[in-house]
Amino acid sequence: MDSPKKLSPFESALSRRKLLQGGAAAAAAGLAAPLLAACGSSSPSKASSGSSSNGKTQLTLMSWEMFEPAETKAWHKVVDNFMAAHPSIEVKWTGWPFANYDQNVIAQAQAGHVDADVVMCPPELGSTLIQDYNLCEPIGDIAQSVGLVPNAAHEQFVVDGKLYLLGVLEVAFLLAYNQAMLKDGGFEGVFISADGTKDPQFVSQAGEAAKGAILSCPCGPATGPFADEYKKKFNADAGTYSAEGYDLGTILVKGIDSGAITRPALLDFVRNYNGQGVARKYQWTPTGELTTNLIWIFKVQ
Repeated sequence: MDSPKKLSPFESALSRRKLLQGGAAAAAAGLAAPLLAACGSSSPSKASSGSSSNGKTQLTLMSWEMFEPAETKAWHKVVDNFMAAHPSIEVKWTGWPFANYDQNVIAQAQAGHVDADVVMCPPELGSTLIQDYNLCEPIGDIAQSVGLVPNAAHEQFVVDGKLYLLGVLEVAFLLAYNQAMLKDGGFEGVFISADGTKDPQFVSQAGEAAKGAILSCPCGPATGPFADEYKKKFNADAGTYSAEGYDLGTILVKGIDSGAITRPALLDFVRNYNGQGVARKYQWTPTGELTTNLIWIFKVQ
C-alpha cells in the first residue's frame, strides 16, 4: 500500500474550498448547518490533507454530527453527494459527541494543530479558534463565489477584514440562490430549519424562496405588555429569545435580591427555581433541562 503523500498548500486550499462550497450549497436543501471553518495546522508538517491509497485527495471533516441519530444520515448524504460531484476527493469524518466536542478541539488547538481540513463549530468555539489560535483560513471569497452576503452577526468572525466562518443563517440564504439547482436535482421537499434561521433577515434576503419554509424554535412570539415595552425601548420588535432572555435575567436578579450573591448560592437558587415568566414556566431537572417542553412551529407565508 502506498503511503499518503503531502498536498501542496495550493492543492490543500483548493480541495478545502470545494468541500466548503459543496457543503454550503447542499445545506440549502434543508440542513441546519453549524458554522463552517477551514482550519488546519500552524505547522506545515502537521497538515491533515493528503492522498489516500486509491489516489484520491483525502480531506478530513471534523464534526459531532455523526453522533447525532436525527442528523447523521442527512449529513452523510450531503458528503456523499459532494464526493459524487468531485470524484477525485475522498472525505474522512472525525470528531466526538457534542458534549465533549469543544474541549477536544481546543485540546488539539493548544497543541498547535487541528486534525481536520474543515471544522464544524458552535459560535464560541469558532471565535476561539480564530482569535486565540489563528488556525483557520479566510473563506470570504468562498461565500462570495456562492452568492452569500454575510450579515452583521458575522463581524465576530472577521479579522483584519477577512471572514473566517460561515453560519447557519447565511447557509440558509443559499436556498434563494439555488432554487434552480435544487429543482433540477429533483428536490421536492419542504425547507425545514431550526431557531438559527428564525430571523427576519432570512425572510428578507431569501425572498420568494423562503415561502413555505418551516422553522422550529423553543421560543414563542413576544406578545402583550412585554412586546409593547420592548418596541418602545428599542424601537424594534422583540426578536428570537427576547422574552426568554428577559425571563432568565429576571430570575438571576431575583436570586441576587434573595441574598444569593455568590456563584454557588445563585446556582442553587436557579436549580430550585419554579415560576412563571413572560415566555413560559421555568423549572429545571437535576441535569439542567427544563421540566416542560415547549416547541413553536412557524411557517413563512
